[in-house]
Amino acid sequence: MFFGGRYIILLMGLFSMYAGFVYNDAFSKSFNIFGSSWNVSNMSNFTKELLDEEGEYQLDPKEAFTGPYPYGLDPVWQLSSNKLSFLNSFKMKMSVIFGIAQMTFGVVLGAFNHRYFKKPINMWCEFVPQMIFLEFIFGYLVVMIFLKWFLFNADNSKDAPSLIITLINMFLFTAPQSDLYSGQYATQALLVILAVVCIPWMLLAKPLLLKLQHNKNISKVSGALLFHDECVLGSFTCTNHNTRDMRLSVPSEGQCNYGGGLLLYETSAIYTRPKPTHTDNTRT
Repeated sequence: MFFGGRYIILLMGLFSMYAGFVYNDAFSKSFNIFGSSWNVSNMSNFTKELLDEEGEYQLDPKEAFTGPYPYGLDPVWQLSSNKLSFLNSFKMKMSVIFGIAQMTFGVVLGAFNHRYFKKPINMWCEFVPQMIFLEFIFGYLVVMIFLKWFLFNADNSKDAPSLIITLINMFLFTAPQSDLYSGQYATQALLVILAVVCIPWMLLAKPLLLKLQHNKNISKVSGALLFHDECVLGSFTCTNHNTRDMRLSVPSEGQCNYGGGLLLYETSAIYTRPKPTHTDNTRT
């Protein structure tokens, strides 16, 4: 068994090591393997006498930053005084990206289940509104995170909008302070309206359809039972109509065709009206 799965075991081991190193760099004590991408000597206003003194100095990314760190998190952030503000923002964005990706994957797996079990009502009343609501609100937030990362750098980072404020203004139908793209306000308003429409769609559509289907099935069963009663009653026969003996007989076993089907019934009810007896009171 292990030999047959040797490749998957190897890949799982390599990925666990990769994830462990990334987790250690991002959430624990990072290793200084490649050296920091921040070069203090590139700062034009930093002199040797200034660096020899003790104190805190702010690095300008336009001069000191040389490029992205090859793997993990730059170790210089472990020494910076604004470490928490940077890491909290970074962790929040990464959590949103991975969380929305995982939820989207789960909803898509549900669609495969609905298709396999041939339940179109679940596909249209669960999968479609769930996907629209998830992607139009939180998926749009992921898109804005990547737009903010690609559109802003050290030169224009001060003009970057706050994503939390942008998301709040989106639900309040308020124009954003600075647009990430043209037509942002109209697009956000349309996404919110469609997401709100999906709420009653998810909560009410499936129960109402199931209720209508249940009532329809009940009416079909009631009609079949009524026709069955009429068929059975029609099989009763009366004999000896012209005599004083009235006998109502029911076949012990029989069948009746209705709606293209065959109905079998069993009964043994026989009603017989007894013949009255006459006594002679003549004198002998």
